[in-house]
Order: sequence, then structure tokens, then C-alpha cells
Amino acid sequence: MAGKPDPFIDTNAPWDNATHGNGDHEIGRRIRFLFERLGGQKAAATTDKSIRSLQRYFSGAEPPASVVKALAKATGVSADWILFGGDEPTLQPSGTAGSNQFVYIPKFDAAEAQKVIGNDTTHSSAIAMRESWLRGIGTDPRQAYLLAFGGDSMEPTIRDGDLLLIDRSVEQVIDHGIYVLLVGGRLLVKRVQLRHDGSLVLRNDNPAYEIETVSADEASRLVIEGRVRWFGRTV
Repeated sequence: MAGKPDPFIDTNAPWDNATHGNGDHEIGRRIRFLFERLGGQKAAATTDKSIRSLQRYFSGAEPPASVVKALAKATGVSADWILFGGDEPTLQPSGTAGSNQFVYIPKFDAAEAQKVIGNDTTHSSAIAMRESWLRGIGTDPRQAYLLAFGGDSMEPTIRDGDLLLIDRSVEQVIDHGIYVLLVGGRLLVKRVQLRHDGSLVLRNDNPAYEIETVSADEASRLVIEGRVRWFGRTV
């Protein structure tokens, strides 16, 4: 919809299988990362190079200082990060307000998400999202992660392969919403209704699945891994 800000830059992980080093190939990875964030046409215009010339740097060709400086200025990262690596930057293209800052939200599939529960923060991918957009929907970026949903239990609302934004700061049922629950070591995504007596009703949006009721005593021991704040899909 026109005028509505996109919460993402894109869905490619900014550090998939990357290690930080001083080699030309690692510089190439970081240049590709910035190239994809800007878009090919804008990156070419920014650096006064053709798209094909920029793509040569991806595989190890040494970039001139002018290209490094131009990319750094356009994206708000430091030239040192492009050349030497380090912590992943928070992108803020030059000339934009602080509200347009991007932050990296870790992305997991259902199996990887078990590592989050075990406080292992290692992850293989992440997606850059607008910090202002996240805070606008009531989510602290430091408490957020993305989960690739699997199965048909929440159809037609949530489909197999949809990406869920989870707010981990929510550790109890606060409303009639969709939550991620830890049950028997497995993550389950359910629509949860809190009753006045403290019991919970667990629903799947797919009517083929049965409704479950959890007593108030059992509900007090149920582990809530977060509330689903948003979901998206590829069309």
C-alpha cells in the first residue's frame, strides 16, 4: 500500500555463513551486504560505478577507496567496518532521521528456536527491520525474534512458511492473542483465551484441530515464550 513503510530491508540474512576477517573475500561479503541494502541502481549511482563493476568486488576484487567511502557515507556505516569487519552495524542511510534506523532481528526455524529457549544466542540469519516500526507495534527490538512457522494448524490466518515476529518480553497471557508456548520441549503457536477462573483455552485457527482447555493450576506452569505481534508471507 502506498505510503506505508516497509518494516524490512529484505529477507536475506546479513551475516549468513559469514565470518569477519581481513581478507578480500570478507570485504566482498560486506560490500555485497551494503549493495543489497541500497539496491543495485542506487549503489551504482552512489559509487559512480556500474552494477557489474560493484559485483566484481563481491568475489574478492580489491575496491578503491572511493567506493568504500561512498558506500560508508550512503549507509551510515564506517569505512573501517567495510575493510576490517567487527560487530554488525545498525544501518542508517545518510540524511535520514534516527527513526529510520534499522536493527537486526534474529531469525530461526522451529528447530533453531530451541536455542533461544536455552539462552544460546547463536543464530544463522537475521533480518533488518525498522526500529521505529517495531516500537510502534509495542515491541522492544532487544526482545524480538522471527520464527518461520511450519504446519497447517493456524490456517487460514497463518500458513506454512509464514514468518512470525515474536515479542519475548510477554511471559504471560495478556489478551486474546496468538502466543508461542513451550510444551514438552516443543514450541507451539496457538490462539490463547484467558478465562476469568485463570484457565486457558488453546485454539488452532484450523477447525480440523481440537480445542484444548488448560486448568488454572496447569496454566500457572505453562511456559509462554512470547506473543506474536506480526506475521508476513511471500506471495
